[in-house]
Parts: sequence; structure tokens; C-alpha cells
Amino acid sequence: MEAAAALLRRAVGEKATAFVLEHIPSADGLNCYEIDAGQGKIILRGDTGVSLAHALYQYLKTYCGVHISWCGSRIELPDELPIPTQKIRQVIPQKYRAIYNYCTFGYSMPFWDWERWEQEIDFLALNGINMPLAPIGTEAVWYEVLQKVGFTGEEALQFLSGPAYYPWQCMTNFEGVLPPKDASYVYRRLELGKKNYRTRGAAGHVPCAAGIFRLCAPRLCAKISESAYHLDAPLGKVPENGAA
Repeated sequence: MEAAAALLRRAVGEKATAFVLEHIPSADGLNCYEIDAGQGKIILRGDTGVSLAHALYQYLKTYCGVHISWCGSRIELPDELPIPTQKIRQVIPQKYRAIYNYCTFGYSMPFWDWERWEQEIDFLALNGINMPLAPIGTEAVWYEVLQKVGFTGEEALQFLSGPAYYPWQCMTNFEGVLPPKDASYVYRRLELGKKNYRTRGAAGHVPCAAGIFRLCAPRLCAKISESAYHLDAPLGKVPENGAA
């Protein structure tokens, strides 16, 4: 509830006092929300923070003509927010509403600060998304695991790809393209990933991350027993400078 109240304040500012947020149970395991009125207030009900945020956006669209998008938003609220004239209840039939693929994380996202990420997390919740792909910080897992099997810190860094190529390493296409210069980048990404997970969890998201990574660092063969791996022929080669 606290996370939904914070999102409400970010979305409508001082007009947040016109709303009351209430928790309701799920509908046979499915998310649901309600838009209602009582004692001169706009009442939003939901079974999760995402449901409450989605109820808010549905109210803003229906009664205030608000439109929020990646490409530009129209948020012009009236001096007095309209009170709903009838109760609206919606059960969301899809249990999981996913978003993103790995490529998304190689465009502008590598350069987002926390303010931009918070805006994105709000955007997802307002639109009812509850299962975003969340690979940020995976670099730290790779970096530390490789050192546990005998890599030096520098060798582990050379396995990682830089921000623009990170998604393609996640898709196991290659490794070590324009790697980070030092471990500070790795741990900044880790802290950003942790903050993403905490904030999304509080909002009711179920962040999704890959459980299996099917690309091995070439130097790994020299660090472990031959009985532990099988080498396949390479499918192609990326130029060392990362150019196409």
C-alpha cells in the first residue's frame, strides 16, 4: 500500500489527497481492481500495488483524458477531479503480464539513472504490467562466479560485454565485446539492479530473470576438468573492436 501511495503522489502531486486507497482480495487467484466513490473521495481498490496503480490510470484516462506513454504524455488535470458516477470493477484475466526482451536493455536503458528507472517502473505499474524482464546486475553474478572458478579479476572483466552489447551477451551470442574498464561498473550495475528489484517487489511486480546461462567463457576450459564440458564449433566471429 505504501508503494502505491508513493506512486499516486508522483503521478498527481497535491491532488493525491482526493484519493483513498484500499486493499481487496484477489479474484480466484487473478488480479483485480475497483474504481468507486465515497464521502466525496475517489476510492481505488486493488489486490496488489500494481492493481491499485492500474486502477489509478484507468480513472485518469476515463475521467480526466490523461494519456501516459514512452513517446510523450498528456497530463492536464482539472482543478477539481471528477468523482466517479458508478463503481467499476475489473478482473484481469491474464495472471502474468510480461514486458521487454533483452534487446530493450541495449538502446537507451544502459544510460538511465535512478530517476528515469523509477519513472519506468511507475509506467509499468500504471499499465498493469507485473512481470518485467529484469537482468540488470547479472554482470556481477558472472564476474564473481568466474573468480570462484579460478579467473583473475581482469580475466572475469574481459568476459563481460559493455553496455551497448550487454543484451547480446545475455542472448549468448558472444562475450567480451568492449568490456568494462574496471569492477566499479559491475557493482554500480549490481546496486541499480537491487534497487530495481526492491522497488518492483514493493509495487507488486514479479521480476523475471534467466535461470540458466548457456554461454561459457573460453578460458573456463583451462580452469576446470575436461570431463566437465563439451565444445561446439563456433557459429561466427565478432570483430574485436565491436564494429559490424
